[in-house]
Amino acid sequence: MATLNHIRIFSIMIPVLVLFCFFPKEAVADEGTATFYTPPYTPSSCYGNSNEGVMIAAASDAIWDNRAACGRKYRVTCLGATNNGDPHPCNGNSVAVKIVDYCPSPGCQGTIDLSQEAFASIANPDAGKIKIAYKLEEKPIWDSQLGLVMGFESDFSLQTIQQKALLDAICLLIKALQDPRSL
Repeated sequence: MATLNHIRIFSIMIPVLVLFCFFPKEAVADEGTATFYTPPYTPSSCYGNSNEGVMIAAASDAIWDNRAACGRKYRVTCLGATNNGDPHPCNGNSVAVKIVDYCPSPGCQGTIDLSQEAFASIANPDAGKIKIAYKLEEKPIWDSQLGLVMGFESDFSLQTIQQKALLDAICLLIKALQDPRSL
């Protein structure tokens, strides 16, 4: 009897686990547009006169969230051109940027206004404006008593990483059962 129940459970679990193996496990990025701005990068809305480096960006109303965007890090990837200037502006790279400023409408022409250096690392600056995919990489940890961003918390918790590792192991097992020579 116990063997029959195990077989039933196993026969239900295998198709479900197989589906997990063939669907992407990564979060899907949002799409928008990016422009760039030139130095000086201070003062900024988020950090005043503090120099936060050059891999930075200003958030449009689409992601500003009433200053909650300050300190967030986004992974930005060029998807293509938005105009007739350069039909192939992308160089295949992506860049991680930290939101340090606000790009208010109606002047803001993109979802994210990248620093000139960040823009140049993913696309030809002659394009001026590009189509992008962007994904939140880290969330700031806010200390409410000190009123400071104390660090960053990864999007993936340890539990999520362990679940992904388990799914990867199960996928590997299923592939091995299908073709033992694949290992």
